[in-house]
Amino acid sequence: MSNNIIGFMSLGMLLFYLINYRKLNGKEIGFPLYIYFAMFPFKLRALPLLSYDDLLLKSILIFGLFLFVVKNNKLKINIYEVLFLVSVIMSDLLALYSNSEQTTLMLTGLFNIIFIFSFTIYFKSKVGKWEGMYLIFKILIINATVLSVMALIEILIYLELRAAVSMNNPNYLGFYLTIAFCITMYLTKKISIKSVILLILLGLGIISTGSFSAILGMVLCMILISFYYFINKSLYKYFTYIFFISFFVIAVYYIILGSSDIALTNPLVGKILEQKDNIRLYVWGYAIELWKNNIVFGIGYNNFFYVVNNYSYVTHNDALRLIVETGIIGTFVMICYVIGLIIKIVRCRKNELILFVSILSSIFIFSMFHNNMNSLLFWTMLSLPLYKSIIEQQYDDKFKTR
Repeated sequence: MSNNIIGFMSLGMLLFYLINYRKLNGKEIGFPLYIYFAMFPFKLRALPLLSYDDLLLKSILIFGLFLFVVKNNKLKINIYEVLFLVSVIMSDLLALYSNSEQTTLMLTGLFNIIFIFSFTIYFKSKVGKWEGMYLIFKILIINATVLSVMALIEILIYLELRAAVSMNNPNYLGFYLTIAFCITMYLTKKISIKSVILLILLGLGIISTGSFSAILGMVLCMILISFYYFINKSLYKYFTYIFFISFFVIAVYYIILGSSDIALTNPLVGKILEQKDNIRLYVWGYAIELWKNNIVFGIGYNNFFYVVNNYSYVTHNDALRLIVETGIIGTFVMICYVIGLIIKIVRCRKNELILFVSILSSIFIFSMFHNNMNSLLFWTMLSLPLYKSIIEQQYDDKFKTR
């Protein structure tokens, strides 16, 4: 798909969100947060006249956060994000002290994570009730619907092998659509023609990306929803714990096996995987060996890359990225964060529990095959269980009106 089409589509979405600011109830979260969250999947810079769109949108967001603080509004901070940022700074400083040659990469990663956490702080401080969260969900679904239509056009008319639309990478488009799919399933209280068509459209959009992890996340979402509705309520808590423990055991086994000599030399693996994916197994082995020399603090955030045939590879696995780049310190912070989220999840009502489990499992699946920690969507959706009381508020409000 040409840059002009992507640019005009993005411009159309910008006009849509500007015109519908009041109709969509944008005041619930304020214009800076509203416009940035709405527009970050799109690429206005595809048009030459709007080449600085990302800088402009980020400036609006940061200015909004600055005004929020100046007005003496209280900032709500996620302590785990603060601790993770501290671990990143520590690993970067140690890497710089060791005369790292990748200063630019580390600084880029550091500034990116600082910006993302600025967004999540602003997000947490502004989204204080269900109306604000519903607006976020609505924006995700609107964007996913548009992106799914454009993805199908890209496949059927432009004959692309994998749809990417404005997100450059089919996998990240697939991840965005999978999150929207999970949220749509949650908001669909009654089956209707409209909801079925929307879910089918999102499903086709996910399939058109050709992203195995996104498709697996969508399928798992449907399986989990079906399963939770049939099991006894008293078993929710135990099943959720068993599910996540099993997931992490499989993930660890997958990493160990994938980076071992058995997998690297197995001809069957070479036949199953494409050549590019097969090389990733060597990347994993190299990452683990590199970590063994930097166990505590890692080699510096955003500092890992593996060059083969003049092509640079990242770890393609967020767990490995955590380990090799931030060491035991950063990994421990993230493990504590995830455990805290799971504990919150098991205390939820049925509908909210299903939403959180499906979204977190989609995030974890995607992170097993890709690097997603520089993604705003990753951190925002990962923190969703922290908004448990806000999301459950919709039920309380309905109950009070009876």
